[in-house]
Amino acid sequence: MPLNIDIPNMRMNRNIIKPKNNPAHPSEFDYEGFIKYEPTIRTDKISEDGGIFPFAMWKKDYMIVGGFDTLYQSPFICDWDFFLKLELNGKTFRRIHDAHFYHFVSMATKKGKSKEEMIASENPAAQTYKYKWGIPPQLFKNNSHNPKNNLTIKGIKFD
Repeated sequence: MPLNIDIPNMRMNRNIIKPKNNPAHPSEFDYEGFIKYEPTIRTDKISEDGGIFPFAMWKKDYMIVGGFDTLYQSPFICDWDFFLKLELNGKTFRRIHDAHFYHFVSMATKKGKSKEEMIASENPAAQTYKYKWGIPPQLFKNNSHNPKNNLTIKGIKFD
């Protein structure tokens, strides 16, 4: 299925996979094994839960919500903030399953940090999110960042 992002208010994501037989570090990645495995799980399925990386979208949509907020002092949670801003502006995400990529889980953001250091940098970001939106960062139905509970919090109606 060709990637079509010319559908109003919809953005597309490729599906992330992390096969059990591959390690978390790129230096130990079994590329040949992945190349053999990935085609076996391809489908024409489209999921309504695509609010994750990577994504394809129009630049104007990125600019309308102001991109990623530099208020966050770490790379954590700022993506959730970004996706919530898109959802509140009527943008939806769908995940396509006709191609997949391997996810090394925060390799770029870890940069040799211990688990304790990672948690220490994530907690202030979560507090920033809660201060900004009035709700803690969490996932809701279909990996949405919007609780869609019809409550108005800090002047924002979450519907």
